[in-house]
Amino acid sequence: ERFAEARFLHACETITKVVKRKQPQIIEKQIARIDECVARVSEDLNLSGVDEHKIGIGEVPIETMPQYIRDFALRRLRTSNMSAAASRLANLWGMNYEEDPVVLAEEEKRRQLTYVQWNDEGSPGNIAGKSQPLPDLISNAVNLAEEFKLLLQLGETVGFDAEWGEDSGVAVLQLSTVSHSILLDIPALSSNGEGCRALQ
Repeated sequence: ERFAEARFLHACETITKVVKRKQPQIIEKQIARIDECVARVSEDLNLSGVDEHKIGIGEVPIETMPQYIRDFALRRLRTSNMSAAASRLANLWGMNYEEDPVVLAEEEKRRQLTYVQWNDEGSPGNIAGKSQPLPDLISNAVNLAEEFKLLLQLGETVGFDAEWGEDSGVAVLQLSTVSHSILLDIPALSSNGEGCRALQ
């Protein structure tokens, strides 16, 4: 049962991380691991004569873990406004997934209050009250040199944020002043010498 507990908690943590990183495809692997774990542990418990209904984490018995982890994943996806991914997975798992427009609107409002938005006043995506398009992803050394020079010209303070890949470290690096942002495709830039030198 300790194996099931560790696998379950790891799956919850991993799903939370990959949803933040916009990598829903990894969720399927975590769900499959929970299914395999529950099948294995349930078989072991049956062989040892232990009542599996009394084994679990808090209010989550082992036999309900597969359903719980699926519900957990769909909630995380919906909260992150990834309804298309949630709908695909729900269909794959034979579950109903309904997009309640009222719930979605409330969740969107909460996100806007919690996080700075691209087009909020004072953000790079808002110039003189007008919303600006998102910057293109920079994947070559020439564009990086040009955009970085422009970034430094438009402000003294540069902030940064990173989106992490599952295995390869940073996937996207964002550099921003109050009036300009650039997005760097780190795997693409670091795939050749010219790109690596530009990053340095």
